[in-house]
Amino acid sequence: MKLHTLKTYVRANALGVVVTVLAIILVPMLTGAYWTRVLTVCAIYAIAAAGVGVLYGRVGLVSIMQVGLVAIGGWITLRVWHATPLPFEVVMIIAAIATAVIGTLVSLPALRLSGLSLAIVTLMVAGAIEVLLMASGFPNGGGGFLGRVEGGTLPEAMPRPALAMDDASYFRYVVVVLLIVFLLLSWLLGSKPGRSWAAIRQGEAGAISVGIGVTRYRLLALAVVSALTGVAGALLAANAGLLDPVSFKAQQSILLF
Repeated sequence: MKLHTLKTYVRANALGVVVTVLAIILVPMLTGAYWTRVLTVCAIYAIAAAGVGVLYGRVGLVSIMQVGLVAIGGWITLRVWHATPLPFEVVMIIAAIATAVIGTLVSLPALRLSGLSLAIVTLMVAGAIEVLLMASGFPNGGGGFLGRVEGGTLPEAMPRPALAMDDASYFRYVVVVLLIVFLLLSWLLGSKPGRSWAAIRQGEAGAISVGIGVTRYRLLALAVVSALTGVAGALLAANAGLLDPVSFKAQQSILLF
């Protein structure tokens, strides 16, 4: 990154960093346990909302399946945590990568669509994810691929990361992850991918005429946003310990958009 670009990047994000630091320090001190938990969930879904904003605001893609991808990230997180001794941070990275792959693959058939057509297709995907989750449920410490307990065995809740066991420290943990996500997106939007996405939104014909690979950069946007949505799912799983398919209805993706 050139020095001038780096200075511009620092200036553009300085206020956000300051606000984040103040939130990390003051919010747990000024709010009770209930509002700390509420704001933690808000910060988690802000990650998914940021992805929606990038897809629509910069690339021009209307994706209404992001809550479904949050559920996928949470499912993978619970399954990997119950099956391995890996620390949460590694599990979160695995969930992000797996969600990026799944989100990109399910979007491939609709890659050349836009507007209402893309919205309908992605909403159908969200509906399909909802049906699958209602049938399979979320892993809760059992064996097999689905990881579900059977009979009278009590489900096992996933604990929070070792660095953030209580509500206040987990809020701070989530906000730090949120800041990292926002800084990453800010960097991407100011770099070549962001400029290419902006050109695609202005018009595909114009983007192609200047040598921009429309399909390649759309795939990149879908992969990045799906990965970040997987991070949100991992944080949500760690926050609750157990997840319920009822919380991931297809219409919630419309609300998020």
